[in-house]
Amino acid sequence: MVFPKVDYWIDRFNNKDHVQEDRAGPKSLKLLKYLRIVFLQKVQMAIPEMTAAIQSGFEMLSNQMKSIQQANLNEVRDIRQSLSHFFALGSAHFNFNPQRPSSDVSNSSLALINPSSSSSFSPSASNQ
Repeated sequence: MVFPKVDYWIDRFNNKDHVQEDRAGPKSLKLLKYLRIVFLQKVQMAIPEMTAAIQSGFEMLSNQMKSIQQANLNEVRDIRQSLSHFFALGSAHFNFNPQRPSSDVSNSSLALINPSSSSSFSPSASNQ
């Protein structure tokens, strides 16, 4: 079918179903509906035996596009789900909380690297 969503959008404009009310939308759709008729008439006059083949070709293309869109929707859903898990993991581990008490210096990485250092760090002791 040529311009398969024209009838759907004409119905939405006629029912005022979540569409912006303007003059251009319905008139453009009316023009597309007219052009669809003219196009099919021209094709039928130019190649009478090909009319059925062309109409079935549009249906085949439409079905192919629907299957591609469905495959893409599944992939997009999987990517969004992976990203939401990734960001949830990141926010759980890298959440800055200024109210959290700081840990003892003896448990810090400096104390673990150099166990002989005292539990309190002083700049003068590190310069010696």
